[in-house]
Formats: sequence, C-alpha cells, structure tokens
Amino acid sequence: MRVSGQIFKHSKAQEKMIKAIQFGLLSPEAIEKMAVCVVTKTRSFDENGVPVDGGINDLRMGSTDKTFKCKTCHCKNNDDCPGHFGYIPLEKPVFHVGFIGDVHKILKCICYNCKRLLIDDYDKYVEVTKIKNPKERQLKIYNLCKNKKYCRSRVKKGAGEEYDAANDPYAKVGCNYAQPTFKRENLKITIDESVKKDDNEDQDEENSQENTRDFSPEEVIQLFSRIPDLDCQLLGFDPKYSRPEWMIIKNLAVCPPQVRPSVSVDSSLRSQDDLTHQYNQILKCNELLRE
Repeated sequence: MRVSGQIFKHSKAQEKMIKAIQFGLLSPEAIEKMAVCVVTKTRSFDENGVPVDGGINDLRMGSTDKTFKCKTCHCKNNDDCPGHFGYIPLEKPVFHVGFIGDVHKILKCICYNCKRLLIDDYDKYVEVTKIKNPKERQLKIYNLCKNKKYCRSRVKKGAGEEYDAANDPYAKVGCNYAQPTFKRENLKITIDESVKKDDNEDQDEENSQENTRDFSPEEVIQLFSRIPDLDCQLLGFDPKYSRPEWMIIKNLAVCPPQVRPSVSVDSSLRSQDDLTHQYNQILKCNELLRE
C-alpha cells in the first residue's frame, strides 16, 4: 500500500487465531497487567535526544524512529513492532467524560446505604428481570428508581404466613434510609444529603438546611464496588468484564508511539502529537497533586 509516497511493508509479527471477542470495561488491574511500563516522568527525552525510561516515549512501548528499537519485542525492523501500551497511575481518580451520564443514572438507582436497587414493587421487579435487552432493562430500572426517597422492603404481595422473604430471590429487606439527591453539572456530580419532607407537608425553603457538596470519584468507587453482582447484571453490567466502578479512571492507558508519532523538526527539536501533549499535561497534574 502506498500513501503520500511511502510504502507500508507487510508486518512479520507472529499471527494468532482469534477465537472470540469480549467487549467490556478495563479494570485498573487489567490496565496495569497489560501495560509494559509505568509512565511517571514529564520529561520525554534526555540531552542526547534519547527517550527517557518512564517517560511518555519510553522505548518499551515501541518507537517510530529508525534510530531506536523497541525494548519489549526487540524487533529488528520498527515496521514489525505493533506498539505496546503503558499506563499512568493517577494520583486521584477522575470521571470519564463518556460515562459520567451513566454514573449519574446508577447513583439514582441504588440505595446510598445498602447499595441495593431501590425498586420496592415486587411485581414490577419480576417484570424487570424478564427483560432481555440490557439497555431497555436499565432504562426501566432508572424510571422506577429515580424518584425514590427511601429504601423500602420488596416482598411478594398476598403471601401467606409460610412465606419466607429470605429465600425469595426477588425479595429485599429495605433499610429505610433517606436517599440523597444527585445532580450532574457538566463533569461534576453533586450530592444533597439534607432530609426533605414529603410532598404533602409544607416546606420552608428559608429554614431548610441544604447540605450540597461535590460527590468525588473516590466516593463513587466505594459505592459502586459494593453493588451485589445480581443487581449489576440487572443494570446491564457483567460482574466479570464490566463492573460499574470501572467507569471511573484510576489508571490511564497510554497509547503506543505508533498511534501518536512525533515529528523531528531538526536534530534537537521534536513536534509532539496532540495526544502526547495531553498525556504530558496529566503527568504535570500528578506532580502538583503529589506536592
């Protein structure tokens, strides 16, 4: 194949047969396991123009410069190196811009205290479990839970004295905890933990004590990590491949240089790709947080 006068040679990398493809979310442990290096240094090159170990252009992730070889696969020709991922361990976890809407919805679906689904209608809960489409099921759960103010028990209607709720997989013992109010503001989620009165009672806005604060990603991780596996499945997640707390970024995967090649301006200057520049900004934020 020829593009702009350059010829892309066929890679001699070892081929493998694909047996299956599994889609899901990468856990922080999975990102750390697949990475070949940890990126922690803001400096990319030394005085001689050689990539710094632990920098954004660490040679263990591969190289697009013919002068340097990949330290992971040791390919003699850089055209044979597919590139390898690294990762940046964030000093503080952050919300993912693509998942913050889903995080906000799930916060409204689960109890803040016992981490169970807030559905208290037994028959509607049984109907939800029969919905096969995960997106449709999650939307149904959200509509049933978004206005719940307390975590109530869920028991079978008209059950006799011999009914045992503990052995009923559809039943739930409610903790009666007053649920806080979550609101999303751009890339922030706020929580209002003030106890509100029922709709039929008069509310004095001047005397009501608002307790609104930012709900941090660390708190979301602690909350989501305690959601039971069964409730995760009903919300459309697979406990093995896509836990809801994995929507929060703790370890940021770093793409190999083949995805973000740098261009040599002269013997001493290099023009970095926009993605590489963003990685450097994240590393500088990490340093400020460490200080």
